[in-house]
Amino acid sequence: MPSALEHAERSAGGQGSLEDERRPPATKHVHSSSITRHRGGRFFLEIEVDVYWVSIGGGDPVAAIRAARDRVRMLHMKDRAPDPTSRDVPAGSGVLDFPGIVDAGRAARVHWYIAELDDPVDEIADISAAVVYLESLAG
Repeated sequence: MPSALEHAERSAGGQGSLEDERRPPATKHVHSSSITRHRGGRFFLEIEVDVYWVSIGGGDPVAAIRAARDRVRMLHMKDRAPDPTSRDVPAGSGVLDFPGIVDAGRAARVHWYIAELDDPVDEIADISAAVVYLESLAG
């Protein structure tokens, strides 16, 4: 049975395949803005990687970005708390490898790095701290 990504690729006329068929597929709810023309007029899906949720799922965000480097256009940049709660915290204040994530994003030609939080303590202060930290990596 094809994965959701493979089914979406076929529906959009794409020729792509997953990096590793043994892994559960990453899926995306597709809107027209997520489907773009590729070489030769074929379509392919662009994806957004939420580095926090990749980590929560047991994955390595850097490896996930590298595996999908031809499709990743946006990264959701929130960190994972260093305590047992594993809650989301501002980028740079947890345990994720943001220098490595940014390097992988550059190699993948990511268009947008989105500072966000699912459950902020103080929305303005938390996002401001994340933006300051992420800008320090942009250099």
